[in-house]
Formats: sequence, C-alpha cells, structure tokens
Amino acid sequence: MSKKRSVNRRNFLKQAAVTGAAAALVPASGRAATLSQAAAPPTRAVAPIPPREVDPPRRVEVETIDRPGGDFMVDVLKTLNFDYIASNPGSSFRGIHESIINYGNNQSPEFLTCCHEESSVAMAPGYFKAEGKPMAVLCHGTVGI
Repeated sequence: MSKKRSVNRRNFLKQAAVTGAAAALVPASGRAATLSQAAAPPTRAVAPIPPREVDPPRRVEVETIDRPGGDFMVDVLKTLNFDYIASNPGSSFRGIHESIINYGNNQSPEFLTCCHEESSVAMAPGYFKAEGKPMAVLCHGTVGI
C-alpha cells in the first residue's frame, strides 16, 4: 500500500525558492549549452504578412462658392450680438459654417460643435438662463423624413 503524500504549502514554497536559487548558480559552461539549444529560431505557425501596397492619393474635387451668402449672414449675426452658435455640422448649411469659421474668424459668434442637434438646442436656453443673452443654433432641416 503506497503512502499518500500531501503537499504542504510552506514546504512547496521553500522548494520553489531553493530550485530558483540553484538555477541561478548553474556554471556558465552549462548555461551556454542551454542557451545554444534554446537559440534555435522558432517556427512560424502563420506566414508573415506582406507590407500593404499604398496607392497614390486620389485627386479630390474641391467645391468652392465664389459669392457665398454665408458671409452676409455672418454680418447679420454679428449685428444681432450672438456670442455663440451651437450646432452639429450638417451638409445643409456648409456655406454659413464655412463663413462663420473663415470670414467671421470664429469670433462673436463662435461656432460650438456639438455631438447632436438635441444637445445644441438644449444648450441655448441654459446659456440664456446663465448669461441673460440669446444663443443661436443651426440645425439640419430634414430630420424625420
């Protein structure tokens, strides 16, 4: 009948520490032989991925407006003393957005980019309650169609 050997936690930790210390004390000649055996290059299970080919960038056609009405509207907004315009940029008001940034130097009114139209509309009454001044909002007009 064989004896059942139990593993004592303390003895296990002592043996692990002794084994680690003994491995550190292996002579350099024995270590060099072990390193030369371990230095064999590993085999790849997956073929290397070739570098990605990059095509030259396509020519982009730039849309410009020679006489934008947005510049006039920025002047109108400046006379109405709006400090801020909150908006989620949309394709239906590209002209005035560009004019606020470039023609009006994004100052008085300053364009505030919001993550959604709802948050931009919610900011306006909050600004009025805090400052007592109105705030403009630009929204895309085809929501829900």
